[in-house]
Order: sequence, then structure tokens, then C-alpha cells
Amino acid sequence: MDPEHWGPAKRMTMEAMRAGVDPTDQVAVLKYMKEQTAKALAQRAKDMPAPPPIPIVEHASKTSRNNPCPCGSGRKYKKCCGDPAKGQEIGIVE
Repeated sequence: MDPEHWGPAKRMTMEAMRAGVDPTDQVAVLKYMKEQTAKALAQRAKDMPAPPPIPIVEHASKTSRNNPCPCGSGRKYKKCCGDPAKGQEIGIVE
């Protein structure tokens, strides 16, 4: 048989047999598979690059009621998006 054409199950079984695991002992085979999987995952984790740092975002203060509305309408914030009567208090920051 050509090992290049083996599937993952056949490859794992053959490796277990080479390591001295009895393929008819299900408990021993499962234990071997668990150990090998843990080793493979640990190796993969070592090979992965570190995640990029999460940038810290500074939050600006809320828009003042008397400043121009940040939506671009040209009206004061209190008469546009910040009008509590409209129920649109959105607190846009720039």
C-alpha cells in the first residue's frame, strides 16, 4: 500500500501500530488518538503568529446641544438629531 494515498484514519491507525498500540484495543487506540491530536494542536498553536494588538480607541465627548449637528444638516444639534421630542437622542461624536 502507498502511504501517500492513505486517508487520515488509516494514517493514524498505522502510526498507532508503529507506536505499539494494539488496533483491536479501542481504549488504547482512542487514548493514542487523543494524545496525538493534543500534540498536533499544541504544535499548530506554536506555529501560529501572535494576534495583532487591539487598538485602544479614545471616545470623544458627546456633542453639545448648541453645536452644529454632526449629521451635516447645518442646524443646531438640539434642533436636529438631539431633539428629545423627536426621540432621536443619538449622541453622535466626532
